Amino acid sequence: MPEQVIAIFSVQSGYGVPAWSVMIAAMGAVVLFQLMGWTVWRAIWQDAGRGRGLPLLLVLFFQQVLGMGSAMLLLLGLALVGAFHVPGLLVAGVLVVLAVWWVQRWRPHQALVQDAAPGGTAGAVIALWEWGVLLLGAIFISMVAWRFPGHWDDTAYHLPLARTIVEHHGLVANEWLRFPYFPAYAQLLFAAGLLLDPSLAQWLASWPVVVTLLGLMGAGRWFLGHAAWGVLAWLVYVYTPLVKTILGFAYLDMLLALYATAAGLAAAVWVHADGRKDHRWLLLAGLCAGIASGIKLQGLVVAAAVGMGVLVFSGAPRQAVRNLVWYGFTCLAVCVFWYGRSYWVTGDPIHPAGGSVFGYYLWTPQDLQAQVAEQAVHGVPKRWANFLDGLLKVEAIFLCAALVIPVFAWGRRRPWLLIWLVVVLLVLFWFWVSQVSRYLMPVLPLGALLALAPVRYLLVWGAAKRPPVRGAGALLAVAASALMLVHVGITGSKQWQQPTVQAQRAGRSDVILLERAQALQAQHGHRVLNFGFENAFFFYSGQLVGDWFGPASFSQAIVCDDSCRIRSTQVLNLMNRFGIRMVLIHAERFPFDKGEFSEHLDLIATHGSGYLYALKESARPPF
Repeated sequence: MPEQVIAIFSVQSGYGVPAWSVMIAAMGAVVLFQLMGWTVWRAIWQDAGRGRGLPLLLVLFFQQVLGMGSAMLLLLGLALVGAFHVPGLLVAGVLVVLAVWWVQRWRPHQALVQDAAPGGTAGAVIALWEWGVLLLGAIFISMVAWRFPGHWDDTAYHLPLARTIVEHHGLVANEWLRFPYFPAYAQLLFAAGLLLDPSLAQWLASWPVVVTLLGLMGAGRWFLGHAAWGVLAWLVYVYTPLVKTILGFAYLDMLLALYATAAGLAAAVWVHADGRKDHRWLLLAGLCAGIASGIKLQGLVVAAAVGMGVLVFSGAPRQAVRNLVWYGFTCLAVCVFWYGRSYWVTGDPIHPAGGSVFGYYLWTPQDLQAQVAEQAVHGVPKRWANFLDGLLKVEAIFLCAALVIPVFAWGRRRPWLLIWLVVVLLVLFWFWVSQVSRYLMPVLPLGALLALAPVRYLLVWGAAKRPPVRGAGALLAVAASALMLVHVGITGSKQWQQPTVQAQRAGRSDVILLERAQALQAQHGHRVLNFGFENAFFFYSGQLVGDWFGPASFSQAIVCDDSCRIRSTQVLNLMNRFGIRMVLIHAERFPFDKGEFSEHLDLIATHGSGYLYALKESARPPF
């Protein structure tokens, strides 16, 4: 048995880094998040005798959220001063530890009051079974994150942008990527992982799922009287197909969902705690919404939805204005940098989405129209009659149960209603604006919790008509733990049957061909034009060029007569315009005439559907 454990932790990633080093770095990151979050939490709640009776699970949740947010702000600071490297991170870590020590000595501890919860017990301690569930959650994400990168957006955009930050030790935009000026808190976090290995970046992208579990368990105990309801909500969340497909890859959607959940829960605590007397929970909600807005443009929608909840539950108009100022100022303070940066460079604060209003940069009007048209093909026609079909198509029909919460008397309590309003607004935005399945991610954790609430209250109503069952809470804990154990066991079994990470890498044509191109950089230059490998930017340490949008859009080389295919003349024009001497083509996605291309290009290598060509000496312009 010890030999098997040693063998497991000695397994190497696709880039030759052993698993044990990745896990040590991951655990160090979690500890750092907790130290930073605990420090900020203590600073917020010093001299505050109104902790509002939060369960310890929920307190730890907010501390992890604050810690991750603080870490991303710290990484932004390092990137801005050109210190985004291992020594810079080590110095920053030492400063964090010193700050924790200073806060501990200077500010005496004052515990939160453990009363006045809206339902069930406050939860002053974390039960052993709850720790076990959290451990299983950590094991689960460690298994799914141990894979070779390359789902789609991770290697097309997120990881390439993160690698650009690492290579330049600072915040530098790669304008060949599709969205070089989008908010990039998540990519900063991924870049910190890339300092060791892409598998650590994937782990950091997946860790928010465990923190979400922590939050749902705390909310389950706070709202529904037992943390097991949060475990069940989390299982509903991670089993949703749109989550399962990207879980374990370096996507930012899990991080966005975490901060959307945190913003909603902080606002719920605020409305329960009578925010007219204390704005700290409102500031926390604004902070979480602001970080969400600094992760993805869709975070602005989350911020607006939570802001609408603040407006509705603020009471008098003067108080509503005051609350919105507190909330909005905090939100803007942590996200305005990204939109100001985009406006400063491109003239468009939400580049490229605002091109029709602010003017175009990198993208053309045709590119933006094509993007809008592509978004429109997702989902079902936007009519009320198709609303249920839309949720069925993405297999998130459980959200319908969340939308009927106000039908129940208990569902009309202020915290429930605020969360319900946020969920409704986000679901409606998804349905009427863009039904891309991942755009539903921010609402799923809270939506799953709301969807289970009617089940809980129906069980309570039914139990009231029967003799009381002794140990019902323990049975619920056992059931939730067993389901979690089965879930992790099934995941482990599937992972065991998958090819090794090295085998996954060896089977990818894009990796093999781009490694060949990398070996020829001294002869042919560092740029490679691609057609059909727009998700392979991360696999090339030079500069891959070409996408459906932007300066080297695929459409510039496609000619349609009897059939649509790329033509050598247009390809050569693009290569000459951008000083490129190699081209990589996915023959299945972009048919081409090999004889026609051989007149001007030499075939260097082929693998699967991929063909790597280089300009003949006779065809090279004088650049």
